Amino acid sequence: MQIISNISDIRFPVQELNTTFKAQIEAGKAKSLAELKNEEDKEKLNKIYSDFSNNFSLMLKNFYPSLFILASIITTVINYALSIFFFYHIYGIKLYSFNKYRLSWYYGIPIIIAIILYEFCVINFDASLSTPPEGYYGTLYFIVINIIASGSIFFIFQGIAVSDYFLSSKNVISFFRIIIYIASFMIPPAMAFLLMLGIFDPWFDFRKLDKQEEI
Repeated sequence: MQIISNISDIRFPVQELNTTFKAQIEAGKAKSLAELKNEEDKEKLNKIYSDFSNNFSLMLKNFYPSLFILASIITTVINYALSIFFFYHIYGIKLYSFNKYRLSWYYGIPIIIAIILYEFCVINFDASLSTPPEGYYGTLYFIVINIIASGSIFFIFQGIAVSDYFLSSKNVISFFRIIIYIASFMIPPAMAFLLMLGIFDPWFDFRKLDKQEEI
């Protein structure tokens, strides 16, 4: 069994997507540059396109496992929401409510360990997405950032569940709750709030679910 000793040894399944995306960026850049006459404006626009393309490539390269997990979770949540709606309105059956979704406190342990290892890589190797460490530490860095990213996804959804619990208790209709959650994903401070809400919920039990079975 071959052990991956360098992050560059990993064959990323998103290579085709990355190539297609860059081709689209280049086509858009060429069209935009053709409409500009000022050379200084062209240089600024070219830098904006290049930075965006490079950052997106780095995100795909480093976070593709977490992106797959996120896509799976979103698909699962949508299917579950539709199941709740149809079972209740057609058959009168109430399924397990999403606003009672809860992770046990020990789910946060891998994330805490990953954060410590991430800080170790940053402090000792000045690691970043563009300059990951070499060798086995590069693989370690790749693993821990995906543990942090994917773990955060689960706790963000727990934060949404907590929010949904209180909004439901105030009789806020489903349509407005969905709009609020979609808007939260577009506003970084709101998403950070949901993440912290999800992380602290197992300890503070905001919904008073201690007597119910945890997931």
